[in-house]
Amino acid sequence: MDKKFRKDVSWNVVSFLVVGVSGILLNVLIGRYYGASLLGAFNINFAVYIFLSQLAVFGIHLSVLKYVSHHEHNDPDLELIVSSALYLVITTSLTVTTLSNFLTPLLGNIFNSELVQKTWVPLSIGLFFFALNKTLLNILNGLRLMHFFAVAQALRYIFALLITISFILLNVDGSHIGFVISLSEIFLSIILLTIVLTTVSLTSPKKCTAWIVAHLTFGKHSIIGGIMSELNTRVDVLVLGVMVNDALVGIYTVALMIFEGFVQIAMILRNNYNPIISKLINNKELTRLADVIKSGRNKFYLVMLGLALTSFIVYPFFVKFFIGPEFISSVKLYIILMTGVILSAGYLPFDMLLSQSGHPKAQSFYKSSVVLGNVLLNFIFIYYFGLVGAAIATCLVFLLSVILLKALAAKYILIRI
Repeated sequence: MDKKFRKDVSWNVVSFLVVGVSGILLNVLIGRYYGASLLGAFNINFAVYIFLSQLAVFGIHLSVLKYVSHHEHNDPDLELIVSSALYLVITTSLTVTTLSNFLTPLLGNIFNSELVQKTWVPLSIGLFFFALNKTLLNILNGLRLMHFFAVAQALRYIFALLITISFILLNVDGSHIGFVISLSEIFLSIILLTIVLTTVSLTSPKKCTAWIVAHLTFGKHSIIGGIMSELNTRVDVLVLGVMVNDALVGIYTVALMIFEGFVQIAMILRNNYNPIISKLINNKELTRLADVIKSGRNKFYLVMLGLALTSFIVYPFFVKFFIGPEFISSVKLYIILMTGVILSAGYLPFDMLLSQSGHPKAQSFYKSSVVLGNVLLNFIFIYYFGLVGAAIATCLVFLLSVILLKALAAKYILIRI
């Protein structure tokens, strides 16, 4: 397990570098060539998009990850698990994508922004494919085909970056910027479907009834956790979108994109730990599970501390020379945000521990509690301190999540982490 784990992490580290650089360049290009206001509107809409994507996938991606992790490639149940998940997610994602277009005027009113309203529809088209891709990626994750998983993750951002560059060269109007995400998801769906369907054969929907029920049962308990998990990373942007103008949101998201890049390092480890956690729980190896978590926690704290301190030196030069003076005020925001990551880093790779341990309701409670705290803190701190308040609130929420995860792990899994 250790040898494969190291190999899988290596694949995902390379993927992360590609994703990180491409994601940063994507935001840099939008900010530099389309301005802070459009960057702010784009990121407000993207936050809404991420929230709705969780409704579209309906927790099915978490269910398929759990159940696929328990089966080998030649297990006859594997076809049923995968087929039922894909049939379900096509149905749920198509429904949500169709309904999402009716939100267009509402979003403009909520955020008091014509730009938000104009840029929503091109982005909303990608909801269907994004939900499908989350399920397909978790099938690969559950099978521990991490090399395919890593390449696919990287391609999503490479496609988005190339499309953005094409838009700039062709002088495409900024109101169409949402197509960058939608087109990249469409291209990724074609690739992922090809990989999955050559690995696992689909079977008739009539044979999938039992597994459809199993996925729906798991999904309805875990959907709140999934929504809250994704929403938690976007609360600050959404609250800022309601309380300040698009340009200020754009400045904040420059700091946020680098901050999120560091959080994604933890997600690399999380994606590799998830199937391992599921297997250890399934085999009732709780002592070994606790040891795996503590070892990973301590090592990741050291890694993240070194990376974060280095970034404090580099970030001001990056903003000044690559994006522009309009965004220089984001430096202090970045330092505050990264402080939260430094203090909570060791636990970030294990934030799906409760779900992978067979406690989706506890996972939902965990994420719901964190998001509720996030919303309250952001409204309070933004009201008094503006952009700095959003950064402080986000930093405090990371600490809250660690305290709550430790308590819930002790209660539901009976381990100290």
